[in-house]
Amino acid sequence: MRINSIHALKQIPVPLLDDVYHVAGYREPGDGGGGVFYWDNNDTVSPDNMGTVLTGVNTAGRWKRIWEGGSVNVKWFGAIGDGLADDTASLTNAFRFNVFIPEGKYRILSPIIIEQDIILQSARNAVIDISAITNAPALVFTGTLSAPVPLLNDLQSNDTRIDFGGFCKKGDLIKLESTEKWDTTNYIKGELCEVDNYGDSTQVTNGIFDSYSAAHTTVTVINYIQVEINNLTLYHRGGNCSGLNIRYGRQVQLRNCAVIGSGERGIEIQECFGASIVDGYTNSDYYTGGNTNYGLVIASSQYVNITGGFYKAGRHGIAAGGTYPCRYIKHTGITVDNDPSSPAAALDAHANGDYFDYTGITCLNGALIQARNTRISDSTFKTIQYPRCLELYPAAAGGYYILDNLSLENNIDNCAVGIFSLLENNTIDLVSLTNIKATVAGDGVQEYAIYRIDQGTAGLHIKQLYLTNLTAVIRKDAVISRYILAVGSISPAISVGNMTVTACHLDGDKQRWAPFYLRITSGELHIAKCLMKASSAPLASQLLATPACNVTLKENILDSNYQAAFYFFHQAGLLRITENIIRNSTRAGIRIQGVALCIYADNQVTQVTTPCELVEVEKFVNGINQWGNYWLYDDKLPVAGTWTTGDQIIARTPVPGRPRGWRCVTSGTPGTWVSEGNL
Repeated sequence: MRINSIHALKQIPVPLLDDVYHVAGYREPGDGGGGVFYWDNNDTVSPDNMGTVLTGVNTAGRWKRIWEGGSVNVKWFGAIGDGLADDTASLTNAFRFNVFIPEGKYRILSPIIIEQDIILQSARNAVIDISAITNAPALVFTGTLSAPVPLLNDLQSNDTRIDFGGFCKKGDLIKLESTEKWDTTNYIKGELCEVDNYGDSTQVTNGIFDSYSAAHTTVTVINYIQVEINNLTLYHRGGNCSGLNIRYGRQVQLRNCAVIGSGERGIEIQECFGASIVDGYTNSDYYTGGNTNYGLVIASSQYVNITGGFYKAGRHGIAAGGTYPCRYIKHTGITVDNDPSSPAAALDAHANGDYFDYTGITCLNGALIQARNTRISDSTFKTIQYPRCLELYPAAAGGYYILDNLSLENNIDNCAVGIFSLLENNTIDLVSLTNIKATVAGDGVQEYAIYRIDQGTAGLHIKQLYLTNLTAVIRKDAVISRYILAVGSISPAISVGNMTVTACHLDGDKQRWAPFYLRITSGELHIAKCLMKASSAPLASQLLATPACNVTLKENILDSNYQAAFYFFHQAGLLRITENIIRNSTRAGIRIQGVALCIYADNQVTQVTTPCELVEVEKFVNGINQWGNYWLYDDKLPVAGTWTTGDQIIARTPVPGRPRGWRCVTSGTPGTWVSEGNL
């Protein structure tokens, strides 16, 4: 039997039990909401959902849509999609199934919240208009939580068994959440765990990340959802509204999803375990007070892959954080931007991030990365407003920060990479910067250096610090003196275990630029195969060390650019200067002051007034022989320093009838020396 509309179908007083009814449309024939129905007089309780189950004037049964059980169409539920009608109820009912959204503009007036699995497929030219919604997410797909129960026994990092007063089964997710701080900021400890087995205690698939005190920790079983969304577009005319929010999900998949104009969190992945976001898009403007005006947000989630896409928002194009840590977040091939009127960075990772990876990304207005254990490679960072192209600002102790093959372009001042520890007296395991090119076009007023590692007035210890193949293209003179590389320019208490600076091109080819300023309190420092050239205005490169620091310079070029801008090395336990080219100074090529022992050998010195200026150098030698004895070229005996039997002085300017050199025959300060005979 053929019927014109759903309304007409519902008006049939006595349906035929053995017949099917072909409905031409929801409101009128051809509007996409029609279908085939039959009358079920055995069902008198199922609610009318506007699409697959209908009530009518006859209340002794239900109209049931005949369909294959795959995806429903929002048109079946009465959605109009003309951009004017209220489609809220239609979409809410349709989203309780796997669903398809055809072409059209669907207007909703209140948030839609769905608490079940879903596969949502949208036509590419379908749009959901969320402009009427404020102060809330427009679409929420969420799992649910059981009541939290206490943790029964303390846990240590890497434990796999968890005792708590609740029930779960293999494949469930549980949440550990503590009131204890994860770091020195306001973030708390917490994580998501996958249940592998349940017996006398719950066994999780992988060892837990943190330690937990039973007295401060609860355990919650998550009734997670699985969400797959393809080609969804949400539109807001601008204002305080979030777009798409997915909570308590597992293996979430978003492909080609866009949120446009949303003034708050465009797309948010919140407390999810596993997510893939491919070719997403957000775009919104900055407004005063929009403190969470973000494009894509990853909050307290684990194992999230973000691949491709463009993310722009008023404040952060992408932000990662949450109340407890985000872990294993991977970004690949994305572009990130923000409104230039915002004071924030386009790319942001909060201090409770852990194991973050950025590969092949383009960041258009600065990045602030506080996450621990971070890798960044094959990427481009620019800035037109944020003070630094790339700022690492760790707040948690330990971890690594590995940067490789980056292009940095700063158009407002002269800091390309800044590493500043938020945590006082922090220790970082590894910092490695390799193959980085910085182009700076500012005048250097705001920042101290192009590459800068610092920590206020408190201490910072970096166990391993590697700087390799750093280059800088400087487009403007500095207004006041600035450096290409600075470590410890403010803090008097930066120490290293081992620091190497290798194959760096530190050429200050504009006015008031110098290659480096290094202030290290202890550790081993090696500088090798670098080109260092002072600017055309005098400014000394400086290494300020202590007796607890040993320094080696080998196979470098130290060029003073025909200025009195020498290279100044102040204090060290041991200073080795070997096989370098030292040139083009109207003063000394190198000044050495307050060094306990300096080994100076096999250097090529040209166009300098004096190779070295020595001030308060306890011992200056030219080498060590195979027996471990020092030797040096000089025309006089030492008057200071501790010398050992066998140490040797060779006459620098041999003269017939005068000693060819001297030997130390009794160790001491300066020891006893005898002539080796006259020439």
